Amino acid sequence: MNDKTVVSVKNMSFSYGSGNTVLENVSFDLVGNETVCMVGPNGGGKTTLLNIILGLLKPDCGTVSVFGEKPEKSRIKIGYMPQQSQFDADFPVNAFDVVIMGRVSRIPFGRYSKKDKEAALNAMDEMGVSALASRYFSALSGGQRQRILIARALTCEPQLLLLDEPTANIDPGVQEDFYMKIEDLSKRMTILLVSHDLGVVSRKISSVICVNRTVNIHPVSRLNGSIIQEMYGHDLDLVRHDHICSEKGHIHE
Repeated sequence: MNDKTVVSVKNMSFSYGSGNTVLENVSFDLVGNETVCMVGPNGGGKTTLLNIILGLLKPDCGTVSVFGEKPEKSRIKIGYMPQQSQFDADFPVNAFDVVIMGRVSRIPFGRYSKKDKEAALNAMDEMGVSALASRYFSALSGGQRQRILIARALTCEPQLLLLDEPTANIDPGVQEDFYMKIEDLSKRMTILLVSHDLGVVSRKISSVICVNRTVNIHPVSRLNGSIIQEMYGHDLDLVRHDHICSEKGHIHE
């Protein structure tokens, strides 16, 4: 693992005004080629923290740096997949048009170059969706849209990949393909995966950032029922993807 710090958050707090504190005294670091899952209850501050790392929101206090610079200056190095619900599925655009949008920050004169188009096609090929290039985004299944949006995030050739609820509304088979792809991508970039579903915790994830106004980081191996209850306020089942099924039942590694 590359131990170079990619994201550094120190004593950071954020509110939307009127005393509505969303994040309080948050501190953590992400290093190179690390794959981290951010979990927590709805409204706990996960997407807000993601937007701060992207430089779309500014903290009230504390510091946030990405690749040693202010987030807005490092945005060109970040690939971002938003929640599918943030896209207008009825907008008349094809899959290739969606993917090449990931190059917008690299086009100073408003026109895509041959290199931009090649990057988009390469990202689609990597995600196995090249055959969907001319199809309308609105006509795709949930799993196909997910892969198109990841391809869009990869088109900028990022060093940091931020994924907001990438497994929402897709079937278990597609999720397994997703976990395999994450493992492959982590060989060349740092990945921060945001989810409200503790089922994403797997051996492919190095640690878990628990967000519920405050932030705590736990190695996957130490995430247990008491930590989950403290974070969510009630018991939840934790499903891990590193189990082996035998005749005697489930054996967890």
